[in-house]
Amino acid sequence: MTLVLPLVSTGNVPQLTVDLILHSYNDDFNFIEDLDSKYLHPFVGPLDHTSTDTQSQLYSKQAGKTFSSALELFTNNDQSIYIIQQRTPIIQGYLNNYIQELIIPLISRLKISTVSILDSYGAFDNSIITSLHNNSNNINMSNISIGTCDVNSINTIVDNFDQSLNLKYDSNSTLHYTAQFYQFNETSPIQEISTNQAIFKLTYHLLNNINISSLNQIKYFNVLVHEGDNSLDAKYMIKNCLPHIMNNNKFAITNDSQFKIPISWMGVYGMGQVPSSIEEGIYI
Repeated sequence: MTLVLPLVSTGNVPQLTVDLILHSYNDDFNFIEDLDSKYLHPFVGPLDHTSTDTQSQLYSKQAGKTFSSALELFTNNDQSIYIIQQRTPIIQGYLNNYIQELIIPLISRLKISTVSILDSYGAFDNSIITSLHNNSNNINMSNISIGTCDVNSINTIVDNFDQSLNLKYDSNSTLHYTAQFYQFNETSPIQEISTNQAIFKLTYHLLNNINISSLNQIKYFNVLVHEGDNSLDAKYMIKNCLPHIMNNNKFAITNDSQFKIPISWMGVYGMGQVPSSIEEGIYI
């Protein structure tokens, strides 16, 4: 069982990525439940659908569902992949509560064996230790960092957690960091995570909770994004990582024609009409 979990981060790229996955494969995925969003900023909105559909296929099996919420859970037809869509940020100071009271019980209930975490960062993100991943001379460097944490034995990790954590200090950024959690591939611009990142706290709780007996692996995907149309960053992540994110080679998108764009994107993210004239000083 795989759980795809987006973090709210730079450009909302993880949320855009989940949108594209769900709508591009809306024949495979369905909404199953609203999750408790008490630790998130409130949200309510219309049910999203693709531009070629008149109503949402993702919610078609839930007749009583009339609006989307801040935190929703979807699954594919054989219930081997679960995807969370988180539409609003966690209220400041409640990240640990969100992880311990919602994410960990959900992983335990669904008997998840692999968690795929989606993240993004920008050039001015002060939680990233840029001095340690500045590999500008490496022409093979990717914009996506991919790390894997193989959880061989939760009990062993818990017993030796203080020793295995091995926090280090970066004097340039004044951040503490560790390279012990994830093994990043050699093309990843990031090779460690700082204690200021949400992924650190999430990983800490996942590894330090003895109630998750099913968990074998945590995958971490972090894409470097730039100002502008962040839907392109989401497409880039999917094209390069989708089979790894889903833990299933059935899911793969290699060109833009395979994407199904949700109607909520129309007019934003570079999809609107380019202004062609000026009226009273305002482009129309």
